[in-house]
Amino acid sequence: MCPERMILAAHPQSMFRRLSASRQTMAVLWLVVLAVWLSTTVARAEERIVLQLKWYHQFQFAGFYAADVKGFYAAEGLHVIIREGSPKRPAIQEVLEGRADFGVSNESVLLARLHGEPLVACAAIFQHSPYVVLTRADSGIRKPSDLPGRTLMMASPEASVQFLAMLKHEGIPLQRVKLVPQTWDLRDLIEKRVDAVTAYSTVEPMQMRQVGVEPAMIRVTDYGVDFYGDTLFTTETMVKKDRAQVAAFVRATRRGWEYAMEHPQEMIDLILKMPEVKRRGLRRENLESEAKEMRPLILPELVDMGHMNPGRWERMEQIFQETGFIRHKQSLKGFLFEPDPGIDTGLLWSLGCVLALALLIGGIVLLWNVQLRRKVERSTRDVRLSEANLTALIENTSASIWSVDRDLRYIIFNSHFHRLVEESLGRPPEVGMALSEILSAEELAERKPLYDRALAGERFLWEVNRTFRNVPHILAESFSPISNGREITGVTVFSYDITEQRKLEEQYRQSQKMDAIGQLAGGVAHDFNNLLMVIQGNASLALMAELPPEEVHAILQDIVTATERAAALTSQLLAFSRRQPMQPRDLEMNTIVTEASRMFGRLIGEDITLQTELTPSPTPVHADSGMIEQVLLNLAVNARDAMPHGGQLTLRTRVVPPQDLPGKLAARVDGEEFVQVDVSDNGQGIAADCLPHIFEPFFTTKEVGKGTGLGLATAFGIAQQHGGWLTVESMVGHGSTFSLFLPRHASTNGKQAAAPEPAVKKRRGNETILIVEDDSTVRNVVVHVLKQNGYRIYEAVNGQTALELWEQCGLETDVLITDMVMPGGVSGHELAQQLLAKKPSLKVIYTSGYSAEVFRGDFVLPAGVDFLRKPYRAEDLLAAVGKALDGGKTSV
Repeated sequence: MCPERMILAAHPQSMFRRLSASRQTMAVLWLVVLAVWLSTTVARAEERIVLQLKWYHQFQFAGFYAADVKGFYAAEGLHVIIREGSPKRPAIQEVLEGRADFGVSNESVLLARLHGEPLVACAAIFQHSPYVVLTRADSGIRKPSDLPGRTLMMASPEASVQFLAMLKHEGIPLQRVKLVPQTWDLRDLIEKRVDAVTAYSTVEPMQMRQVGVEPAMIRVTDYGVDFYGDTLFTTETMVKKDRAQVAAFVRATRRGWEYAMEHPQEMIDLILKMPEVKRRGLRRENLESEAKEMRPLILPELVDMGHMNPGRWERMEQIFQETGFIRHKQSLKGFLFEPDPGIDTGLLWSLGCVLALALLIGGIVLLWNVQLRRKVERSTRDVRLSEANLTALIENTSASIWSVDRDLRYIIFNSHFHRLVEESLGRPPEVGMALSEILSAEELAERKPLYDRALAGERFLWEVNRTFRNVPHILAESFSPISNGREITGVTVFSYDITEQRKLEEQYRQSQKMDAIGQLAGGVAHDFNNLLMVIQGNASLALMAELPPEEVHAILQDIVTATERAAALTSQLLAFSRRQPMQPRDLEMNTIVTEASRMFGRLIGEDITLQTELTPSPTPVHADSGMIEQVLLNLAVNARDAMPHGGQLTLRTRVVPPQDLPGKLAARVDGEEFVQVDVSDNGQGIAADCLPHIFEPFFTTKEVGKGTGLGLATAFGIAQQHGGWLTVESMVGHGSTFSLFLPRHASTNGKQAAAPEPAVKKRRGNETILIVEDDSTVRNVVVHVLKQNGYRIYEAVNGQTALELWEQCGLETDVLITDMVMPGGVSGHELAQQLLAKKPSLKVIYTSGYSAEVFRGDFVLPAGVDFLRKPYRAEDLLAAVGKALDGGKTSV
C-alpha cells in the first residue's frame, strides 16, 4: 500500500477538512452517485434476464455461454437464462411479446424497427453475414445467373432480404426463380429434391461433406450485399427502464465473446456437454469447423467485439428501400444502443446555482471530450476495418494488382503480383522501384505507351501474351487512371489470366465447326445419293435391256441432267466456302440488274409485281457476273418466298459515298465509293431475334424441306470475296430490304462494260494436245472426246511424268490441258509455268473439281487462261480447246 493511501486511510476526516468547499461539494456528489449505483446494482442482482438465441445450441452462440460460465454476467450483477432457439421460437417475436429481455437475430432487427417495432440494436457479433445460397457442387450452379429456372428453398422474403438484394444487383427477376418454403431439412438438398437452399456458411456445408456430398456456395457478400450477421438486440422499454443494466449486459457479452474466440476448444468441450447438443448428435468436428468459419466473419483480431457502424446500418436501410420492403427512408435515431445515460440535471440543481453552473460547464466540456474521443475511436475503427477489408479483397483475388505513380514507380501491389514478378523475372518488386528496374528495355518500350494512355485519363483493356515457367499465358489487363480531384496521380492495373477462357472459347468454336461439318455432310450425302440413284439407275437400265435408240437417248439425257444438278450443287458449296475461283471483269451494275429483272419476271410468278429503280449515275464494278447474278437470284427467291400471297419486289441501285456506308464496311475502306443494290419486298419480314443469325450457315426461317440455310451465307461470302458487304433491314409485317455493297470501279469511266465475248463454237482439228490428269477414268473420257474430234493426244498421270514426256512431244504440242491438284509434287500451275518457259506459244487450259489447295477465296485466274471446272460436258471441252487454239497468247 502506498504512503499516501495509508495516510488517507488513517486520517480520512483531516484529509476531508483540507479540501476546499467546491471539492467537498464534488465529493458529496460522487458519494451520492456511488450510492445510487450500488442500490441499482443490488436491485439488478435480484432480477433475472432472459436471452433468446436465434437457433439451436452450437458454436454460433459460444460467447454467450462463455459470459455465463466464466462469471462475466455475475460480475455485473446479472443472472442470465439462455434459451435455445428454433424455427417455432423466433427471437424477435419472443422479445416483443415479453417472454425474453434480449435476443439474437440478423438484419430482420432493422427491418422490424423500420416497420415500427421498438427494437434497439446493442452489438453486432458477426461483422460480415454468413448468409449463402448452398448447392451441390455437381449441380452446375456457381453464380446468381445460374438460378433462374432452378428450385430454391428459403424462408419468407422478409427473412431473406440479402438474397433478394443480390438478385436485384445482378438484374435477375425474382419470378424466374422457383421458390419453395424452408423445411429446415438439409436432406432436401442432399437428395436433390431442391436445387439450392439458403443457409449459413458456418454450419451446413460441413454437414453435407459428412455425408459425402461436396457443397458449392454463392456468397451474397461477393455481389455487393454485406450485412451485419448475428446481432444482439433488446427493446426501447428495456433501455428506458434500466440503461445501465443493458450496458452491463452488453459489456459482459463482449467479454464472453472475446474469451470464446481465444479459447475455442474449451467452449467446444462445454457445448458438447449440453443435453440438447447430445440429443442432436452434434460432433466435435462440426463445432471445430463452425468455429473456424466464424473467425473471418467476426474478425476478432481487427475489430472490437460487437462494433457497429451507423453508416453501414443506413446502407442496409437503403437496400431495404431498393428491394421494396420499405417505401421511404426513415430516421434511425435511437436504434443503436448508447450505454451512457447522460447527466442528471435535477441532481445538479439541488447542489446550488453556482455549483450547477460550474458542473454544467464542466459537463459540457467533458461530454464534448468524450464524444470527440468516441468519434475518433469509431472513425479509427472504421478506417482500420475499411483498410482490412480492402487488403483482404486485394490479397484474396486471383488477379495481379499494382499501382504506379506518374514517374512509373510502384506505389502498391498485391502478393500475387509480387510472386509472379519474382518467379518470372527472378527479382521481387519493391515499393518505390521504377518499372525500368524490373522490365527490360524492349518490354519498357512496349509497356510505357499503355501507361501514358492511362495517365492521359483513358480507361481501357489490353490483352498480352506472356510466358511463365515456360508455359504461354494470355493476360487481360485493365488500365485505370488514379485521380485526386482533377489531377491524375498514377495508374492502377488489374491483370487476369484468361488462358483457360480462350481455350474454352476455341473448343466451343471447334465444336460449332464440327456440328456444321456434320450438317453439311448429311445434306450433301442426301442430295448426291439422289443424283447417283438417277445416274446409276439409268445406266443400269441402258445396260440391261436392248432398247430402241430414242429410249437410250432419253436415258442418257437424264444422266446428263443429273450430272448437271450435281455440278450445280458442288458449285454452290464452292461459292459458300469461297473456294470457287473468280472470273471478274468490268461490268455495269445497272445492266446486270436489268438483265436479272427479266429472268426474275418468270421466277417470281404473276402475283408479285417487279419494279426497278436504277440510278442515273454510272455504276461500274469489277466483278464475276455469274457470282453477282447468283447473289441477286438468292435474294429474289427469298423475297418471293416471303410473299406467298403476292406483293411487290423492288430492285434499286445507287452510288454510296464513304460517309454513308454501314459501320462494319466503313471501318474496312478508306474513302472509297460503293455501288449499292437493294432487293426489297413487302412480305412477312424477319423476327428481330433472327436478324443476328440470318447470314450464318444452315440458319433458315423457312419450313423443313424448303430451305438449306446456305443461300444467304453463300451470298454474304460472295459479297466479301468481292471486297464488299451484305446487310439486311427488316420488320415483322412490313417486309425486308437486303443491300449488296460492291466497290465502285473507276477504270470504265462510267461507260457501259463491253459485251461478253461470243461463244466459241466447237471445232474439229488435227493439233496435238498434252493431257495431264491423275484420275484415269477422267483422263480416258477427255482422251476419247478429243480423239473422236481429230486431235492427236499425249497422256501423263502427273506433273513429273508430263515433264519427262515433254522431251519427246514438246515441239509438236499445241495445247496443255492439266488438272490443278495432282500427286508427285508438281501442281498444274507449276507445270504450266515450266512448259511455257520452254515454249511461250503453248496454250493452257486448267481443270479442277477440287480447288481448295490452289484456288483460295481471293484467287483470280490470270488473263488469257481458260478454266474448266469439273464436271464439264464434251461440248465445253471442245469449245475451250477451239478458243485456245484460235485465241491469243497465254500468260500465267
